[in-house]
Amino acid sequence: MKNLHHFESNLSGIYLITCLPNQKKYIGSSKNIYYRLRRHLSDLRKNRHSNPILQNCFNKYGEDCLTTQILEQGGGDLIQKEKQWIDSLKPEMNINDPAYIIFNEDTKKKISDSLIEYFKKHPQTGRTVTVFTLDGKLFKVYDSISQADKELSPLTSKGISKAFYGHRPYKNYMIKAGKYTEDIEPYIPPERVYKHLDKLLESIKRGRNTVLKNRLEKSMGIKNLTFSIPEEFKILSRDTFKGCAKPVVQFDLCGNFVAIHKSIVEAAKSLNVKQDAIEACVKGDTMSSNKFIWKPLFQFIN
Repeated sequence: MKNLHHFESNLSGIYLITCLPNQKKYIGSSKNIYYRLRRHLSDLRKNRHSNPILQNCFNKYGEDCLTTQILEQGGGDLIQKEKQWIDSLKPEMNINDPAYIIFNEDTKKKISDSLIEYFKKHPQTGRTVTVFTLDGKLFKVYDSISQADKELSPLTSKGISKAFYGHRPYKNYMIKAGKYTEDIEPYIPPERVYKHLDKLLESIKRGRNTVLKNRLEKSMGIKNLTFSIPEEFKILSRDTFKGCAKPVVQFDLCGNFVAIHKSIVEAAKSLNVKQDAIEACVKGDTMSSNKFIWKPLFQFIN
C-alpha cells in the first residue's frame, strides 16, 4: 500500500484508497488514519478483509496497486463527513452506509436503561472457576479467579489465568471455567515435555550438562533432608510469637539448625539479602536462598 509511511500516527480525518489498475475507490474515516490503514493492510495480507471488493483487488493486482491519500483532516463528526464524501465521489468499493450503525438518543437511552436494570437483578461476582488437582480430583469451586488467587496463595493472578485459559497447570492445580461437580481426567503432559526431559537426562549421563547435574543433586539432597529445631524451641506456642509477621527458621544446606527470626524482613536485614528470595524459599518456590534453607516456624511448633 503506497504512501502509507508518509502519514502521521495521530492524524484524524477522511482517507481514500484507490486501486490503480481499475481506478476503483474506497473511502473511510478514523481518529487515527495511520493505524486504520495499517489494520486494512494487515487484514488484506491475511486474506480476511471484511470488504470483498477491496480484498479481490488486493489479491488480483498485489499490494503495490493500492495507493492512499487524505481527503480531509480534522475531528468532529467523522461519520457524517465520510458520508458526504461518499455521496460526492460515489466510490465503487464502499458497500455499507457508514451511518447505519449510529443510534438515535432514544435508542441509546433504552439500551442503557435495560442494561442497568439487568445488572441490578443479576449482580456480577466474576466468572466461576473450578480447581482440580493434577490427578483430576475436584478441589474446590470459586466464584471468581481473584477469590481463588487469594485462597490458593502463593499463586498469582497471572499464574491462575494461564492455568485457567488452558496453557498449562500451575502450582499443581488445574483450573477450569464453570462449576464442576465431578472429577475430570488427570493432567497428561504433552509429548514434547517428555522428549525435552529425555534429552536433558541423556546430556547429564554423558557429562555434557554438569551445571544441571549439580543442581539436580543439590535439589534431591535437600528434598531428602529432615529438618528439626532444638527442644527448647519446640515447647513454645504460637502465642509466644503473637504480633510477629511471619516467623521463619534458618537452616544450612545440610539441614542443621541456624537461627529463628521473628519475620522474613528481619531475616533479610540480618543477612543483608533480598526479602523476596527468602519468601520464595519459605513458600516452597525454591529449594534454598542465599546458601540457606528457610522454613516457616509454625511448621515445627503447635
